[in-house]
Amino acid sequence: LFHEEQMTLSVLDVNEKPLSLVLESYSLSENNKIGDVFAKIISEDPDYDDTYFYTLVEGEGDADNSLFEVDGENLLAQTVFDFETKNEYRIRLRVTDEAGLFHEEQMTLSVLDVNEKPLSLVLESYSLSENNKIGDVFAKIISEDPDYDDTYFYTLVEGEGDADNSLFEVD
Repeated sequence: LFHEEQMTLSVLDVNEKPLSLVLESYSLSENNKIGDVFAKIISEDPDYDDTYFYTLVEGEGDADNSLFEVDGENLLAQTVFDFETKNEYRIRLRVTDEAGLFHEEQMTLSVLDVNEKPLSLVLESYSLSENNKIGDVFAKIISEDPDYDDTYFYTLVEGEGDADNSLFEVD
């Protein structure tokens, strides 16, 4: 003799901690404004419907945390970045789910270089004597520019101080 009965079993969902953090970069360029969004923060978690809270935390890799701020899912710049001075920054982020489980990661962020205009022109004089020949070199033109590896093209232009432009040629 035996007895048969159909039964329904339920599996209880247990909250699991977030697995990782990803920055969806918006490619912040140097010379940004304070408060500009550097990146959107995304969590990977088996519990897809959790609510997440993001914070910058102390620990290994937090050297540049003070230069950033978290606002919801956005990582904001709290300084104006200059690629030529420093172009990589290290932060430590934490994601905490609604049950209090968390995951932390250290991240390296990169700032993009933008071409900046030259700051000034300097004439390195060769002091040309009177009775020179046409075509003699009078001076070498040097540009001061934050982008040290740029290539420059020089021309004489019209405007204030151009009275003697016709006496010179740029080569």
